[in-house]
Amino acid sequence: MKKAIFYNILIIFVLTVTNSYAGQSKAFFEKGSAKSVFLPESKLTNQQELEYFRVKEEEKDVEDKDDIDNKNNKDLVKNEESKKDVLQNNDIGNEQKELTASEKIIAKYGDPNEDVTYYPEEKAPTPFKGIMAALQAGDEELAYKYAKQYINYTAKESDLVGKTIVFQKLALEGLGRAKQGEYSNDLDAAQYKYLLEKELKEKKEKEERERQLAKAVTLTSKETSLFDSFSDAYERQIQRTNKEAISHYEEMEARKQEKIKNGELVEKEETIEEKGENLIKRASIRNEYVGRVPVDPQGEVSIYFFFKPNEEGSMALGKRVEELYKQNVKEQNVHIVGVNVDGLPLASFKNATKANFPILTGDRLSKLMGIKTFPSIFFRCETTGEAFVFNKPAREFELGEILSLMRGER
Repeated sequence: MKKAIFYNILIIFVLTVTNSYAGQSKAFFEKGSAKSVFLPESKLTNQQELEYFRVKEEEKDVEDKDDIDNKNNKDLVKNEESKKDVLQNNDIGNEQKELTASEKIIAKYGDPNEDVTYYPEEKAPTPFKGIMAALQAGDEELAYKYAKQYINYTAKESDLVGKTIVFQKLALEGLGRAKQGEYSNDLDAAQYKYLLEKELKEKKEKEERERQLAKAVTLTSKETSLFDSFSDAYERQIQRTNKEAISHYEEMEARKQEKIKNGELVEKEETIEEKGENLIKRASIRNEYVGRVPVDPQGEVSIYFFFKPNEEGSMALGKRVEELYKQNVKEQNVHIVGVNVDGLPLASFKNATKANFPILTGDRLSKLMGIKTFPSIFFRCETTGEAFVFNKPAREFELGEILSLMRGER
């Protein structure tokens, strides 16, 4: 009962308030006032756009549009070209289909009714081109001159080709790839055979020199050493000569030092460059003889210089022997002696070589040792009896390096 009374009172209150506001609203808006809010005629105006990132967006839109346009244009051009190619190919195909076999030949090789000018090939000889050009110009005299030049040209060409073949055949013999005389005895090779003979001769001489250079000789027990091969008189002569030479060299050295002390002589010393060059020379020479000369286990070596005193070759080699003797005159295990094989006077020889080494007269020893070429130097190991013969012009340091190797020096 009480709840029913309360709900009735609440409903009455709500209705009273609603009616009160409704009256006020009617009083606030006049009747028909809504029409005055809009203009008599409707009009659209431009709306202001937002400015955030506006410029960049516009540029991107333009670029995108340009890219699209370019792509469309390229596609259009490509399509047009494709169509054009198709049309051209169709036209060509149609045209070829329409040509007869004869027309195709004429299209390829030209009209047979037209006059054709002859052009020599680009690789043709120049005189031949001159003949063709002169004939086509109607100048027969000039063509004749070029023809003579062309004949000379072909003759030289033929001659050179023939010589080339001959020289190749000779080269086969020179290299040992063909037997001697297989080609060189032919008539066409006769005038050039001297070249092959010269080469073979030089090769044979070189082999003989190398054979003699590396020739090992073992003497019989009767010729075991230099001093045993000669009489006591020769031995005394050698010993006396060695003593005199030592005294002579010592006296010369004393005089030299005295002059240097008094300022009369300035001794020249080797520069670093000169020392280096000399070391290279010595090493090069040494490499030539390593393994080719015998080595004495005790380091005792005798050197026999066989010569003819009035020959230039003997004088030249004698100077080298004198240098070697001067360097080793005090060495107990090195014996150097000259042997005058024809017994002629020694005045000119000694004057030219300034020789102080002992010299014996006679050719008996050269025959025992088998020496047939003069001048020759016979290096002999006294312990083993092995030896080799040196018979060519000697370079600086050459004899010294040979002696050093045979003595086992490194």
